[in-house]
Amino acid sequence: MDRCHSYGLWLLSRRNYSILKLRRKLQSKKFAPAEIDQCIHQLVEQGFLRERMYVEEKVRLWSTRGYSPSLIQRRLRVDGIHLTPSEWSEVTQTVGLEDPKSSQVLETLIQTEIRKLRHPFSTDREAQTKVENKILRAVFRKGYSPSLARPLIRQHLKGALSPH
Repeated sequence: MDRCHSYGLWLLSRRNYSILKLRRKLQSKKFAPAEIDQCIHQLVEQGFLRERMYVEEKVRLWSTRGYSPSLIQRRLRVDGIHLTPSEWSEVTQTVGLEDPKSSQVLETLIQTEIRKLRHPFSTDREAQTKVENKILRAVFRKGYSPSLARPLIRQHLKGALSPH
């Protein structure tokens, strides 16, 4: 138990973990399941394993990377964290995550993707469609709905093509 607890403390001294991720780390070191359970219980009781802090850290990180709230929640579920709507609301208020209905984050992401394009904009419809689809794929990878993103992309591209 002492080795398992020491290893768990060492891991937590480097970064935060969810209970599931810490359990997997300890399992990879071949500690006995009962030993792992006892270690995790002890680390939680001692206040070293704080899943809430882990959640806030991940939400803050992923939101600064432009991930949508729905994608952030899916990634948390992969980490074994299932938040109720009230818990999610509390976390988003704590970290200052924007309202998912606000399109500000999505607009910023679209503008960033437009700036990344290395070729001049064309008035050719086929070329415009390729650019639009490229930006749409990038936005979709961040977890945003294509039906929400497509009109904004078209609006921004139209603005980029118009003379200033």
